[in-house]
Amino acid sequence: PGIGYVRVTSFEKETGEQLRAAIEELGGNQLKGLVLDLRNNPGGVLPAALDVCSMLLAPDTKILSVRGRSKEQEEIRVPKEAKPYTFGVTV
Repeated sequence: PGIGYVRVTSFEKETGEQLRAAIEELGGNQLKGLVLDLRNNPGGVLPAALDVCSMLLAPDTKILSVRGRSKEQEEIRVPKEAKPYTFGVTV
């Protein structure tokens, strides 16, 4: 009781909204924990994955960095105004 389970099969445009709806249906911040099942998830669109991270990680946490030969290094962080869930997460 109190532990939610959600399977994310890919990261599509609507994934962030769908995950938030699923978490809220399971109890939202009243959950003790969440199992986020990403098995066999081939990936998808980056903004959807960033939305998911923003729901689960503390504000200003570095999510990823990008660098290349012809591009300066860029860091992407959880927005400072994000209000993530506070329960534990197992992936």
